[in-house]
Amino acid sequence: MKHLPAVLFLLLQALNGFANMASPVRPGSRQADVFSSKDVAILQETIRITIDNDVTRARYQVEYLVQSPQGIRIPLLFLAKDLERDFRVSIDGQPQPLRAVPKEWNGSIPLSFPGFEGMQKPFDNLPNTAVIEWGAYETMICSPDELQYFDAALSKGIHRISVSYQARAWQDLSGWLTAYSHRYSLSPARHWRSFGRLDIVLEAVLPPDLQLSTNLGASPGSGSPQRWHFDKLPADYIVITLRPQISATAGTLMRSGPEGFMAIAAALLVFLHLYSMYRFRKARPDKKYSPVLILGSIVVPFLVLAVYMLSFSWIDTLLGPHASGRHGYVFLVFVFYPILCPVYFLLLWLADRAIKRRLTRKSTNLIHP
Repeated sequence: MKHLPAVLFLLLQALNGFANMASPVRPGSRQADVFSSKDVAILQETIRITIDNDVTRARYQVEYLVQSPQGIRIPLLFLAKDLERDFRVSIDGQPQPLRAVPKEWNGSIPLSFPGFEGMQKPFDNLPNTAVIEWGAYETMICSPDELQYFDAALSKGIHRISVSYQARAWQDLSGWLTAYSHRYSLSPARHWRSFGRLDIVLEAVLPPDLQLSTNLGASPGSGSPQRWHFDKLPADYIVITLRPQISATAGTLMRSGPEGFMAIAAALLVFLHLYSMYRFRKARPDKKYSPVLILGSIVVPFLVLAVYMLSFSWIDTLLGPHASGRHGYVFLVFVFYPILCPVYFLLLWLADRAIKRRLTRKSTNLIHP
């Protein structure tokens, strides 16, 4: 009997875990470097990322300085999946229409992409695919039909290719607070003919309740925008993370969790129940059955479980707009009510008998000192 509270606590944790078995990460836009032909040398890449108050979106402007040793067509393949809008490409300031890569492309039909080593088969049964990485556990097998290209001739010499679009943030709902991230894969650059230099410019106009961090290390300068310069690939992907900051009070309640609310509610309700039982027995010491005991044994367990269920929304309200709200089917906590109710009744029945004996003994002592 003394281990009952611990058992109930573990059962509540198991219920909460099973209700959240779906992935807590909601992928956003999957943007990545281009797949480049080995016939084209990329001398420089500049990635400008602008995040405004709406942290769920960011604007990307990516520029490639390329050198073509000879006239060539279809120099770059773009991943254009799950982007918000306005995916635009220009060469030397001239807009270029984009075309979809046919699903049936197998490298032997007239529409071929010679020199694209990044689009070779990593698996024997998946020809002309590539693996793109956005995190330690976030990869995608990219097929040609998820790519686009422009059909323009590049004359011999150096050209500036610009890409711009708006992308959606990734959202991690694994905790009480939603963590936002913007991810850009650099992994296709491993297949380029050459890698000259990489400049990353990050500008963010954020509300004060969000803290920004990246996997690029500290920015060499201070203030906004932040700038990084690399002479080699710093990683397979860039991750910009935005984490909400909360007050000390909200943080304390978040850490105590629903279990803290439930423990406080249980202590108060049990105390009130015992006090009411004592008052009833003091007024009617000879009463065989205590309606206060019976009614309280039905109501108190119900209220304790209700507080546990409702406290999720109370904590979310205190955390504000960045609360994840991902708590599963917490109403299922009431499956424990048929177990908790008779156990609680038995314990309070023993307490009622003890109260009755004490009051009877005290009354007897007053009559016969």
